[in-house]
Amino acid sequence: MKSISAAASLSLALVLGPQPSAQERDRAKIPDQYKWNLADIYPSEDAWRAAKDKVVAEIPKFREFKGTLASSGARLADALELGSRLNKDLSRVYTYASLLSDQDTKVAKNQGMVQEVVQIASTFGAETAFIEPEILKIDKATLERLIAGEPRLKVYQFYLDDIQRRRAHTLTDAEERLLASSAVLANAPSTTYGIFSDADFPYPTVTLGDGTSAKLDSAGFDRYRTAPNRDDRQKVMTAFFGALGTYRGTFGSTLQGQVQADVFYATARHYASALESSLDAANIPAAVYKRLVDGVNEALPTFQRYLQLRKKMLSLPELHYYDKK
Repeated sequence: MKSISAAASLSLALVLGPQPSAQERDRAKIPDQYKWNLADIYPSEDAWRAAKDKVVAEIPKFREFKGTLASSGARLADALELGSRLNKDLSRVYTYASLLSDQDTKVAKNQGMVQEVVQIASTFGAETAFIEPEILKIDKATLERLIAGEPRLKVYQFYLDDIQRRRAHTLTDAEERLLASSAVLANAPSTTYGIFSDADFPYPTVTLGDGTSAKLDSAGFDRYRTAPNRDDRQKVMTAFFGALGTYRGTFGSTLQGQVQADVFYATARHYASALESSLDAANIPAAVYKRLVDGVNEALPTFQRYLQLRKKMLSLPELHYYDKK
């Protein structure tokens, strides 16, 4: 049973009306209509902690199933149902902590809550590491008989088939456990980048032509890079990318750390590349990705011709990213 990724995050689609203030930094001053309500997940942090502790208490139950998955369809179904239920519970616990942390990434307590769940996810992965290797030891005829005799296994048919597909990249019990336990370390570059870029980075402030003081954090840059005035757009992009460039070494180091983690896992699981490893979870051949890149490259001459025409129509000696009209 695959554990949740230590770097998993929740994507939320928020349909918002006009913002009360693009530069408002004090969340307490923002109307509730513009905030997510975490009480929809857990009514309080105490409730969250109780749910987390319950997950932690149940994880050792997996040890009862080790070495017995082939004994009966009911036994296999019980193990998979426990894994599915705890995975959902753990995802819910992570979502609450992650969203609470996102409200203000400078609050150390909330960051600590996220790291608690990341550690639990690593433990969950280590305790369930035996499941897929053990299923792969069951011969095809026996597995089909188990599925046919236990209705609860029907819902896991695709998962069981996918285990067979990934046979060449599934390791021994001990190796799978070791990889799962390393998730906390492998997540360090991503965590460092998130804290630095969202909380500690000194995003610049520029004064626009109409006197507006614009704080160029991620939200501010998205807003002001499309300012009607070309000089303002140039000022915004120069300041924003100039600030990022000042810390190119830091950003480069965190990226390099993440790349090395991806390469490590790809190599450990006997993939030809990190690209192949990344795409294999969704059963996408690397050739599909490479063909998409080839398609973009083949269309570059047309795009470059468009840019030349654009520059000519705008009567500009040189075309920049901020020249939108």
